[in-house]
Amino acid sequence: MLQHLEWVVDDPEDVVVTGMLFRELGQGVDPQIYFDAAGRVTAGPMGPEYDWTRLRAEEFQEHGFFLES
Repeated sequence: MLQHLEWVVDDPEDVVVTGMLFRELGQGVDPQIYFDAAGRVTAGPMGPEYDWTRLRAEEFQEHGFFLES
């Protein structure tokens, strides 16, 4: 799961940026807007992006939305 957080692109011409997502994470965020997992994100041992990915995957699995490859 976490091994696919980043990808290497050999040719920059193959990338087109079509949008950017900004998400508020950590204590004090509104769970009605950002969901429960966002408020539980910490720096974690590998950084907040990995903690967010782990928490969100757990949340998806709890709701039956998790697909395994």
